[in-house]
Amino acid sequence: MIELRPFKRADAAATQWLHHETISTINSKDYSSEQIEKWSALNSSAEWWAKSLLKNIAYVACDGSEIVGFGDVTREGFVLRLYVHKDHQGKGIASKLLNALEQDVRKIGLERIWLESTETAHTFYQKNGYSDIESKMKDMRGTPLKVYVMEKKFPARKAAIGETQ
Repeated sequence: MIELRPFKRADAAATQWLHHETISTINSKDYSSEQIEKWSALNSSAEWWAKSLLKNIAYVACDGSEIVGFGDVTREGFVLRLYVHKDHQGKGIASKLLNALEQDVRKIGLERIWLESTETAHTFYQKNGYSDIESKMKDMRGTPLKVYVMEKKFPARKAAIGETQ
């Protein structure tokens, strides 16, 4: 059974490797080998990786003690990363992670969540209620990479009885 829990500093190496492996295998059908190489490069330390996740709202998905996915969102509502291990695709793990991130964004009072989707994940985000804003070329360490800027708006929250807005 897949369990979600908050990201911990000790998860850095496992999530960094999962990021690299997922891009190298899953995204390779939609991007060139040069794009994959630049995007998946393991060129930052585990400490830098940990700090970048710890400053955001971040979760890992675990199957027992194995980390099989992770995702994070900034406090401004931008989904920075959402990855699921190549052997665990299509099991609802990404949706579970995304739902947790959306719930937290709503809890802090934001009215939308947004992201830059890859070609590979574009349909996934559409199925989860995200709308295209634009497609663009993103610079990935000197190599252009096509992404879709997408967002999901949340309905305005109604105040509970006795609560002021």
